[in-house]
Amino acid sequence: LATFIVLGLLALVTPWLVVKSRMFALRVTSWRGLRFDFSPDYRGAYRQLLGWLILGIATAGLLMPRFSRERYQFIVSRSRYGATAFDCHPDAGRFFKTAFAGMGLALVVGVVLGILLAVVVGVLNAAGAPPAVTRVVTTAGVAAVYAVILSVVHGYVQARNLNEVFGTTSLGPHRVVSDLRATPLISIYLTNLLALVFTLGLYTPWAQIRLARYRLEGLELEAHGSLDDFVAAAAAPVPAATGEEISSLLDVDFGF
Repeated sequence: LATFIVLGLLALVTPWLVVKSRMFALRVTSWRGLRFDFSPDYRGAYRQLLGWLILGIATAGLLMPRFSRERYQFIVSRSRYGATAFDCHPDAGRFFKTAFAGMGLALVVGVVLGILLAVVVGVLNAAGAPPAVTRVVTTAGVAAVYAVILSVVHGYVQARNLNEVFGTTSLGPHRVVSDLRATPLISIYLTNLLALVFTLGLYTPWAQIRLARYRLEGLELEAHGSLDDFVAAAAAPVPAATGEEISSLLDVDFGF
């Protein structure tokens, strides 16, 4: 019961944390001398984030792709560069297609790795390995299978979703182009996971930087006109880093 209460409270404050985290992160970021910003919309955050999250859970996950779409759309559309707001209209249908493809990918990877694990356990049993060794190998193998499945599916889904989000994003007359590839992203997740395991988590900062670098390298701004036409917005105060600090504490990404 206590777990459900904590999860419920976390869900209630998450939209507020998303807004605060984005406000802090963007207001301390600048490019070409102009600052980014995030327009707070708490009512919209609760409607798009908490509302669709509840619907996703209530439908046993069937509407979770729509929740993902609403989350990305909310974050991007409320972001600004100087006085110019980003415009983002991702296609919800593509999120559902990606989700179903991800489920199929998880099934294929799970079956292949499951067969390999069964073969390894069978070889150990045939060789007369002690039961304790077999149990350890089986437990570790199952954990590894789940970790690989999650890394592969997450890398694939994230690459497809982010390409859809940024591919439908514009900044004034300029268009954002995203060219993330699933294979390199999956490779980053898998190698980061191995590094985190072998360093007992000490590799975390480097893993985050490595992932962020690849995401940013896949982004381009397709200019249609002069980039000097952007004007600065009225200086907005930088909020306390509460949302960002809680995000780091919970190891939850409230952005992308």
